[in-house]
Amino acid sequence: MPGAPLLEEWQRLAKAGVINRTAAARLGISEATLVASGVGVVATRIKAEPLAWLQATRELGPVKYVVRNDHAVMERSGALDDIDAREAIEAHGPVLSLTLQREEIGSAFALEEPRPEGAKRSLQLFDRRGVTLIRSEEHTSELQSRLHLVCRLLLEKK
Repeated sequence: MPGAPLLEEWQRLAKAGVINRTAAARLGISEATLVASGVGVVATRIKAEPLAWLQATRELGPVKYVVRNDHAVMERSGALDDIDAREAIEAHGPVLSLTLQREEIGSAFALEEPRPEGAKRSLQLFDRRGVTLIRSEEHTSELQSRLHLVCRLLLEKK
C-alpha cells in the first residue's frame, strides 16, 4: 500500500482513535514506514545525527519522553541534562536515563498530527526495523521553539 493510499488509511485509522503503532501493525508495516508515508503532510524527515537530535531536544525544555517495547511503555516528563556519545549514545536527566546503540538507529521524524483537542507534536527516533526507540512530545504548546529546532535539524546534514 504505497504513498497516498497508505497515508489515507493512516488518517482514517487515526480519526477512529487508533494509535500509530497499532495502525502500522494492522496495515502490516513498521511504524517508521507509516510515519514516512506522511512526509510533507504530517511528518518531516529529520536528517541530523541522533546525537544532535537528542542534544537539540534540550532546547524544548521539559518534554514527555516515551520509550516502549512489546512488553512495557515508559513515559517520563522532564529534560535531558547530560548527553554523551562514546561507544553508544547515553542521555541522562533527573527522571530518565537511556542508552542507544548507534548501529540500531534508523530514522527520525518530526510529526504534527491533527487531533480534535489540537495538534499533537512529537519527535520520533526509530530503529533500523522501523520500531520506535524514543518519542518526545511537547509538554506545552511551544510551537515556535519546536519549529526552530526542526528547521535546524533539517539543515544539519544535507
